[in-house]
Amino acid sequence: DGIMLQGTSGEGVEVQFQHADGHLIDVLIHEAPLNTATGEQIGWMSSVLDISERKRGQRMAAQQQEKLEASGRLVAVGEVASTLAHELNQPLGALSSFANGLLNRLNDGSIELPELLPVVQRMARLAERAGGIIQRVNAFARRRELSPQRLDLVKLLQRVMGLFGDDNAPTPAWSLPDQRVWVEVDELLFEHLVNNLVGNAQDWAPHGDQRPQVWVELRVDPDQGMAVLSVADTGPGVSDDAQATIFNAFVSSKEGGMGMGLAICRSIVEAHHGRIVVSRDPLLGGACFTVTLPLAKPRQSKELP
Repeated sequence: DGIMLQGTSGEGVEVQFQHADGHLIDVLIHEAPLNTATGEQIGWMSSVLDISERKRGQRMAAQQQEKLEASGRLVAVGEVASTLAHELNQPLGALSSFANGLLNRLNDGSIELPELLPVVQRMARLAERAGGIIQRVNAFARRRELSPQRLDLVKLLQRVMGLFGDDNAPTPAWSLPDQRVWVEVDELLFEHLVNNLVGNAQDWAPHGDQRPQVWVELRVDPDQGMAVLSVADTGPGVSDDAQATIFNAFVSSKEGGMGMGLAICRSIVEAHHGRIVVSRDPLLGGACFTVTLPLAKPRQSKELP
């Protein structure tokens, strides 16, 4: 009744009609008054369009979007689970080794009280590192947007690299510039990136032909305006064929691995307008992952040295 009294807007009105066989049909109705040249209304003009196919397409698109969002949530859960499993494996494994060794020596009566202190201190550091990983991954999982800050990459790497070396994995050696290297990065995500790359190098380093080593180096390419971070190891390296797919999600060479670690690394680097590539390290013989990130634009005031 309201349509007949007032007509319809330009978009028309969508309603459902019932077909003679009982099924519903989506239709679009347009109603407009029929006027003479003098403005006198002498009737109505109407059209009824069958839009069932269009509505069905819209419903299918909505269902597909819902499935994509569900898949995205599933992948996010996989990322968090894979990251936790990968990063907690080393400190918890080392903590277990220290605890078992300590128990054996206590049972044998072969340890003196002064010897207990450094062992317990290392166990406490490992427990603190494991707790920090859980907090960081939890914050990473909750993060939805980048929060870039102007940071000195040298100072950030010194702090992150100082957390390695309390377990049975090869302790990384590193080389950093003497001067500050300013970048615009999300500190949490960059820390996640470094932990993933170094942890991955520690996992593979013992599987090569020489003494396990991990080498981390930061340098500046002033001509390109880029900071260049490389992480190399003595492992078997990455074959030419694998280099094309190693950063893809769900591609893993590790037993039980979900293949999300390097995919996350690539996502983090690209979110910062950088690039990550893998090659064979000429000195260590294993893989060398190289990350390039744009240097921050200099401030008006001179940076402190």
